[in-house]
Amino acid sequence: SVTFIDRPNPPVSFINEAGARILGRSREEILGMPAEAMLSPNAQRLSVGRREARLEGDGRPEFFETEIQRPDGTV
Repeated sequence: SVTFIDRPNPPVSFINEAGARILGRSREEILGMPAEAMLSPNAQRLSVGRREARLEGDGRPEFFETEIQRPDGTV
């Protein structure tokens, strides 16, 4: 599994080998990369919407499943 911290596009500061394999990238490539850059376009929109709703006081869950998009385009 991969855990993202849902803040305004934080850079990835830690990733283990298993997470890198899931994301289809090397650890070196992922470190420092904006977390949202690895989400599918639809998941990026949903992430922004969830974050904005929570900032407005909506009780949306902080933890949820999402879609990642690998460099080859697979989701």
